[in-house]
Amino acid sequence: MKDWKSASTTWICGAALLGLALGLACQISFQHLASSPSEAGPLAPPPRTKEAQAPTLPLASGPTSAFLGKVTKLSAAECESMVHDINELQEQDREIELEALFRQWLTFEDADGILAKIYDLKGVWRSEWSLSFFNAWVAVDEQAAMAQTEHNTLNSARALFAIESGRPDFTSYFSALSMGTPFGDRALAALTSLARSRPDIARLIADSSIKDDAKAKFIGAVARGLALEDPESALAWVQAMEFPNKKETYFSIFSEWIRTDVKGAQAAYEQLGLTDLPSSHQPQIASMALRFFAAPDSPLSHANLALHTDPFIDVATLHQKLLDSEVDWGTRRYLSAAINNDGWYGVDPAADAQKAASLPPGEARDFVLTAICLNWAAHDTEAALQFASEQGLESKELQHLRDKPTEAMRQLVSSSPERYFSQLFSTDEPTEMNRDQLHALAMEWGKSDPVKAANWVITQEMPSKDQAASLETYILLDNTLGFNWGYHDPLGASRWVEDLPEAPQRATAWRAMEDYVMRYSPDIAFTMSAVYLEGEVRGNYLKKHLSEVARNIGYPAAFELLKSPDISAAERSVLHESLNTMKGGAKQ
Repeated sequence: MKDWKSASTTWICGAALLGLALGLACQISFQHLASSPSEAGPLAPPPRTKEAQAPTLPLASGPTSAFLGKVTKLSAAECESMVHDINELQEQDREIELEALFRQWLTFEDADGILAKIYDLKGVWRSEWSLSFFNAWVAVDEQAAMAQTEHNTLNSARALFAIESGRPDFTSYFSALSMGTPFGDRALAALTSLARSRPDIARLIADSSIKDDAKAKFIGAVARGLALEDPESALAWVQAMEFPNKKETYFSIFSEWIRTDVKGAQAAYEQLGLTDLPSSHQPQIASMALRFFAAPDSPLSHANLALHTDPFIDVATLHQKLLDSEVDWGTRRYLSAAINNDGWYGVDPAADAQKAASLPPGEARDFVLTAICLNWAAHDTEAALQFASEQGLESKELQHLRDKPTEAMRQLVSSSPERYFSQLFSTDEPTEMNRDQLHALAMEWGKSDPVKAANWVITQEMPSKDQAASLETYILLDNTLGFNWGYHDPLGASRWVEDLPEAPQRATAWRAMEDYVMRYSPDIAFTMSAVYLEGEVRGNYLKKHLSEVARNIGYPAAFELLKSPDISAAERSVLHESLNTMKGGAKQ
């Protein structure tokens, strides 16, 4: 038996589970925190935090706390059975329970054996659950868990841990991270936090080899953290570097700078010659606040800036800020402020609406009240719309909500979703509701039950591109198979494609999800494109996936894939030349 299976490890695991319970009771997220630099040098990894002391007050009790208390008494077979049950139920937000089960399971079996059993589970294994296993493993044996030569499916979790724990070698794990994935998004937040706690380590990102399409975002995350302390220093640091899409990194700095010094931020912004703004399809409050530079007289700009500066601003203060600002209500665009996005988000929108309704009548009052009603509608659409009508409010956003599916419609289609949603693939208009409402409900179904929806939608005959129903059905297909499934479980989704009975179905399904699978495993994406795709698009997909393999895994792996029997000699020649060109450019 291995040393780490000793009784002392069992004690450590039990203590760790107690730590999880303490963390839940105190509402502190479970993560590895970096502390002050050690005496070994300025770039040494921060020391481990000490074990938490027992709180003076009694712990809060609840079902999760009770569960964690029972885990230390479970056998290996019981742990395996419970993991299997959670996987079968496909319930979200079970990561902490899974981590506790894995920690206990690791006291009986080694990581290789447990992972083999996980990979053999039937059904969908959510990619985010891999983080639960990794967190359990790294707490028991950090050196083994962080080894990049074993279990590549855990590489994204390794990269996240390296950042969160402040390892000076964190950039060596970056090849596993792809933007637009849960791990990539969490890595950005972790880099911002690292820049605040250990700027000396975070700045090492400047000397790392990161693929160009992600470099701006990763450096931007560090720059954002630096800007929270000293925006001028952060700007000088970024200006001294050369990398593509630097403009996006500047946005990260100015979105923090504008919170404390609007005039100073705007002067520096204009001095750099930045005339455009972050993409309008990115609704983050930080990006929205920067629109103040381009439209300083817009009520939306002033509202977003106020909400970005003070996320806890109250209704009366927000209203007064709008009154005190030089606002041109004639240029008002009916776009909801970040009050109902990821800026200020009232705990009780119904009460906030009542407060706003009592404000002095006028454009400012109606603007704030409309935004609150849109926020309220996320919880109780009917009540929010009724209140808005009583107050005489009209806007494009409110009208859009009035046209959304009702709960009665939702209950109707739930009895037989396949029968109702088949109307979307017909040129005839739906009978019980309009096409937009039926499409919205189908999109909800694809999100709540992607596996069942995918098995149904792939059997439907897609309309031709020139038919009226074409756009919405292709959107439904791409979102169900791609974002709703491929994004969250790329390996499970790709295995499902392999099991489809007909070649045309496999090709259609694969094209809907290939981009999401590629972000996690570009080598799998290349292999599947080589097997399932034909026609003019085939070459473009093969080249795209092979390029990602070269960037993320390495050129040896990319050249090895060219030996695949599923690509022709002509394709092999073209792809080989493309790789050589790419490799030569990378050396320059």
